[in-house]
Amino acid sequence: MTNKRIMSIDAETDGLWGNPFWVAAIVYEDNKEIDKINVAIRYPQIKEEWIKENVLPELEKCENVIFVDMYHEMLKTIADFYNKYKEGSEVLWHMGHIVESHLFREMHRIGFIGDWDAPYTPIEVSEVLRENNKEPDSVDNYIKKYNVAVNNYGSTHNPLYDCEVAFKAYLHMQK
Repeated sequence: MTNKRIMSIDAETDGLWGNPFWVAAIVYEDNKEIDKINVAIRYPQIKEEWIKENVLPELEKCENVIFVDMYHEMLKTIADFYNKYKEGSEVLWHMGHIVESHLFREMHRIGFIGDWDAPYTPIEVSEVLRENNKEPDSVDNYIKKYNVAVNNYGSTHNPLYDCEVAFKAYLHMQK
């Protein structure tokens, strides 16, 4: 794999089509982590029961989160991080066509990124998995099957963890 900078982004939303309430990004350069952010709304108003049962418990366990009180504050924080690294970075996400793309539409709608600032051609890890005849909807299964080492960023539905496993699965498939 060529040496380049990749920003892996993941968001948790109130249901598949809802607004984000927890977002993380990790920046890798030459395949090494150089910076990361993990930001969440302190008391999100969640409507979807599945999110309450499966995602919020992960948020409650997480120790490395920047908590903010307002939706706009969370979007501003993640947009500032994104804007800091977007130049020269490729953006990577797993199954981001609904959730992460909505995150970028929201950052644009509010004015935190400009018309030409969102990732134009993100690396979609689910398609890389599919092209390699792997289960496209689970980076966790790929990581476990090939015993790929990951940091202790929690587990599925912690976006910092999800960022890392998406990147590590992608990196592993490139070898």
